[in-house]
Amino acid sequence: MKSSNQSDDDDLVVRYGQTQRELDELTELRRAELDLDDPGLEALAVLDLAVSSSRGPDGPLVVACLAMIGRQAQAAVVLARGALAAPADQPASVTAQWLSGALEVSVIPPGSTPYVEWLTPAEQWVPAEAASIADHCGFLLDELTRVEQHLDRVPPDDRAARTREASAVRQTLTDARDAWRTLASHTPSAS
Repeated sequence: MKSSNQSDDDDLVVRYGQTQRELDELTELRRAELDLDDPGLEALAVLDLAVSSSRGPDGPLVVACLAMIGRQAQAAVVLARGALAAPADQPASVTAQWLSGALEVSVIPPGSTPYVEWLTPAEQWVPAEAASIADHCGFLLDELTRVEQHLDRVPPDDRAARTREASAVRQTLTDARDAWRTLASHTPSAS
C-alpha cells in the first residue's frame, strides 16, 4: 500500500488537469500529424513539441528545427544583402516597396504592417521594419540555443555534422542581425 504522500507518475496531474500519460499521448498524436514541409510552421512550436514528451526530445524533430531556423537565417541574410545593395540615394519609397514585396514571399515574418504608402511614411517604415527583422534574428538565435541544448538526441553518427551546421547557422544569424541593425539605424532619403 502506498503512503498518502507518494504519487504514481502516470496519475500525476502535470498541466491543465492532464496526467503525464495523457500529455504523452497528445504529444505523439501532434507529432504524427506534423508536416515539416509546411512553410508557415514555426520552429519554436516544433521544438516545443520535440521536447514535450516525458521520453525526452525527439531527434528528428530537433534536426527539423535546426533546418527551419537555418532557412530563416539564410533568408534574412539574402534580404539584408538586397537592402544593403540599394543605392544610397534611392528613395525610401522604392526601398519600402521592394522590402515589403520581398517579405511577402519570404519565410521571414513581416515585423509590422505591410508597406502602404499613404498609411506610413517610407522614411519611418523602412527603419522600423529593419529593426523588427533584427529582433527576429535575435529571437532565432535564442531558439537556436535551445536546439543546441538538445543535439544530444540526434543519432551519434549525425551529431557532429549537426553541431557544425548549428554553428554555421549561428554565424549566419549573427551576420543578418548585425546587417539589419545597421539598416535600422539609417534613415533612408525621402522620396
